[in-house]
Amino acid sequence: MNRVRLRVAYLGGAYHGWQIQPTVPTVQGEITRALSTLLRREVRTWGASRTDAGVHALDQCCAFDDPGDRTTGEILRAVNRMTPLDIRVLAVEATDATFHPRHSARGKRYRYTLSTGFGMHPFDLGRAWHVPRDLDVDAMNAAAAYLVGEHDFTSFRARGCQADGPVRELFGITVRHADWDRVEVEVVGSAFLKYMVRNIVGTLVDVGRGYRPPSWVAEALAAKDRSAAGQTAPPEGLVLEKIFYPSHPWAT
Repeated sequence: MNRVRLRVAYLGGAYHGWQIQPTVPTVQGEITRALSTLLRREVRTWGASRTDAGVHALDQCCAFDDPGDRTTGEILRAVNRMTPLDIRVLAVEATDATFHPRHSARGKRYRYTLSTGFGMHPFDLGRAWHVPRDLDVDAMNAAAAYLVGEHDFTSFRARGCQADGPVRELFGITVRHADWDRVEVEVVGSAFLKYMVRNIVGTLVDVGRGYRPPSWVAEALAAKDRSAAGQTAPPEGLVLEKIFYPSHPWAT
């Protein structure tokens, strides 16, 4: 058996997240179905990130074991023919048998888009959270600084999250104006809890609106209580931008 990895991009609006579910469409389900049809056998796939329903990805990674009777080019073309147009395989390559999309990852980068104009731009529909007011980006960056580093992120963890523990390390959070009516929040970390990025963004938006001071985020983090932090941002503004592996150094 040869291990093969795929770089995948998708719009998540039509899917109930990445992970296979028996009765609803998922991104992993569509890719696995295409591979199983191509190889004429049941294929098991592994993904790097279990993105939530409605969340998008520019550079998801998944892998499967292949008996070697198809070239990487054949796999690329066939899977793209057999999956919907909102799912695209960007690249296919052979990799070491020890590679695992999730366990081998060094970290992930997410980007969240906020549409802040009075009227939402039509190109942002399904791709951003409409928050129709000016946001204090400096205050949001000051608040975000409290979250950088290794912490217990219980306050930013979804109820029902099944991760073994709440401790995660964030390498950086940057809030910036991407345009006059658009704000982006970039979050880079080693790994993430369920809804963690969306809960962070919802909390930072409360600060940006002036509802809370930046120091409130430190208090919410220390409380280790989900109710101490802000709202959960909707999924459509979130994009998994990059998975980092040892063979792909950190971007500068």
